[in-house]
Amino acid sequence: MAPPDRTTATLHDTLRDVWRAERRRPENAPLFASRDEERKWGLECLHLLDNYFRLEDPARLPTGEPLAVEAWLSADLSASGASVSAGRAARTGGVRLVGKVDRLDAMAAVSADGLTIVDYKTGRAPPQKYSPATNARIRAESFFQLRCYALLLDRGGPPRGFDRARADPIAKRLRLVYLADGEDGGNDPAAEPKS
Repeated sequence: MAPPDRTTATLHDTLRDVWRAERRRPENAPLFASRDEERKWGLECLHLLDNYFRLEDPARLPTGEPLAVEAWLSADLSASGASVSAGRAARTGGVRLVGKVDRLDAMAAVSADGLTIVDYKTGRAPPQKYSPATNARIRAESFFQLRCYALLLDRGGPPRGFDRARADPIAKRLRLVYLADGEDGGNDPAAEPKS
């Protein structure tokens, strides 16, 4: 996480510096067909960074530092829904589910209330131009990946280094952030109270 005193302009420069070093690596040479294509990609990256900072200030996250960033989660699941060992999963037709969660936040500064799973999307938020029922279905389907992360936390436990003193490793809130259009996708509609 960037120090709080870093400005967006400074972070733009950092991104450029890191890419200058990375583009010299042989495996990155074939990524772009032309300098114009590379420049366009770089400008899109800067745009995503700007939108992130429009949506949230990392120095002022409600509960301080995230509990985990880019953390691997996994669980071995059986057809009955119970957790099983990796060896037994292979013998009984179970499935090993693995995912990399973008960010886990505590629900409160010091709390056992659980956590929020945050997922960043580099694309645009789904359009809400259809019937209310279709819009609701599209919005609910957007949270499928985050529901899988919640399942992994429940069945496989928290990632390594997780600070249980700061939060109970139970997902209570799922949040999507769309960086291409700078839209906060909000919370999982399935978890919202019905009126």
